[in-house]
Parts: sequence; structure tokens; C-alpha cells
Amino acid sequence: MSIDWEQLPDARAKKKDRANYKKSLRASASKTSQSSVISELPEGSLLGILVTIHKNRVEIVINHERCEGVFSPALLAQGITDFAVGDYVVCTPSPDGSLLVLGRTERTSFIARARSDRTRNKITRHVLAANVDVGVITVAVKDPALHTQFIDRYLVLLEDGDVKPVICVTKTDLVSEEPVSLDVYKEMGIPVIETSFKTRAGIEELKKVLFGKTSVFIGQSGVGKSSLIGLLAPHEDIATGEVNNRTGKGTHTTTGSNLYEWAENSFIIDTPGVRSLGMEVVRKEEIRLLFPEFAEFAAKCKYHDCLHVEEPRCAVREALKKTGMLGARRYDSYVRMMQE
Repeated sequence: MSIDWEQLPDARAKKKDRANYKKSLRASASKTSQSSVISELPEGSLLGILVTIHKNRVEIVINHERCEGVFSPALLAQGITDFAVGDYVVCTPSPDGSLLVLGRTERTSFIARARSDRTRNKITRHVLAANVDVGVITVAVKDPALHTQFIDRYLVLLEDGDVKPVICVTKTDLVSEEPVSLDVYKEMGIPVIETSFKTRAGIEELKKVLFGKTSVFIGQSGVGKSSLIGLLAPHEDIATGEVNNRTGKGTHTTTGSNLYEWAENSFIIDTPGVRSLGMEVVRKEEIRLLFPEFAEFAAKCKYHDCLHVEEPRCAVREALKKTGMLGARRYDSYVRMMQE
């Protein structure tokens, strides 16, 4: 896993190339404090990938070697916790033989969820994984049941973090009939892969899509994320769990994000299962920009800041009335998010 500082993606250049409708989303790549970002590699320092974060230490991989490290006391003194698995971190050797993390490079992409900050009585953004190419939205045909509203929420968070989506349907061996139609996502150009841990169906197709990329598996607890990752990276010790028969919800088997290399230059970040996805960290004016299929119609709305809910002469709602132009189920998910 050799890292060339000069070849790291330029997040700022990437943002300049984004579509016009997304340029107003955020002032920085991660919407978090930039005080821990290092733009140039200091003399004598090393660059590695953050693969695991524990309570009092971190694990870093530098040129295929796994090392233990700690954050700089200066960072801790400032209360900076803006680090996530997948970050490129700048380190220097410490006297005890471990690595001292001085900061990180700017992120090219991320996936985050809302976190309640009780001390400040507000909702903050918690980055689960950084510098991700593909977000694998993992859903099961049953146990737990497949709800497209969850897919739509994950799509918003991936779009917000500039991560390309893939939808992976698991446990297809448990039903004989066709699962809930996901054609609307296929029409949006999103790959939909049906898999089975039992029969190994779809696994080779999934490998082809993820090869050579850094991917993050996201989804509710119990959908089989860890089981899939176990098939891709059988040499890793990955815990799996079952769905609670009483609640119908999955049990958490992943307690923190971890990065695994399953093939050459191919990485997976496993994140904790998520029972619910609050959209509190995404403002209403941003949600409307995170449904890509709205873009071509939104440009024709009477008001440039139209929220597409009840405003007059809304081109998005007009397109909804015309069969085949806009998906009604996706629009219903959008309205639900706007009403929360």
C-alpha cells in the first residue's frame, strides 16, 4: 500500500469540476474544522492511511506495514477529533516507537451521519469514512425488510459526500418472488447487484465493481454487510450477527469503522450498522440539490431557490405529473426528508 504524496487526489481541483448545481453545497470538502489539515508534508514525516481508530490509539498502514499511533498532544489539547478511517494522515516517529499523528490531508470525499452533541446541545456531523470511491448501500430482501426510503437517505448522504453509489441486495436465496423493484435506481445509472451469502450469487460481479477502489459498506444492522466483507476478505477476522427475532432489527457486529485490503489496491471500509439515518446535518436547501434527477427540471422553476414542495410554477412537480419523467416514489422520499 505504497502512498505517493505527489499523486494524492487534489480535492480542491475535484470540487471545481463538479456540476454547477452542487457548487453551492459547502465551503470545504468535509464541512468540518480544517485546523487538523496539513497541505504540505513536513520534513522527516511519513504519510499513511488510518485503518482503525480505538479509544486511546489508532492503527496506521505505511507501505504495507501496520503501525500503532497516537494523536499529537497539541491536537488533543485543541479538542480536534476530525479524523476518520480512510484519512491520509501525516505522522512522525515518537520516542516509544509508535507514530505521532500530526494531522491529515484534505479529503476528496466522505460519508457521514448525524451525531447528537449533548454538551453543546446541537447536532454535529460525524464522518464514518474518508477518501472513498464507492459507497455500497447494502439492503436485504428480508430480515430486515427492504425499504427504499433507506436507500434514498443513503443516496443523499453519499451524494453529499461526493461518493459514487452501488446498491447491493443480500439474502436473495430467502425469497422465491422478485424483491421490491429497484428499477428507478437502475434508470439513474446506479449499479444494482443481487447477492446471496449462501449460494455465492453475485459475489464475482460485486468484486469486479469494487476492484481497484476504496469502498465503504453501509446499511442497517443485520443486512449482511460483515458477511459480504468476510467473503471478499476471508483472511480478516470479521464478526457477523443475526437479526433479533423479537424486534426484527439487526444486532451490531461492527463497533467501529475498519479498513481492509481484500485485493491489490482494493480496500473496504466496514462501518457500524445504522438503525436510523437522521438528516439533521443536511439543510433543506441542500437536500433539494442532492437528488440528481431533479437538476434538469429545477433549472426551469420560477424561483431559483425553489424547494419543490408547494412553490408555484415548480418545474420538478410539473415533471412529476408527466408519466415517466420523474419517479413518484423518489419524490415521496424527498418530501419526507424535507418535512423532518
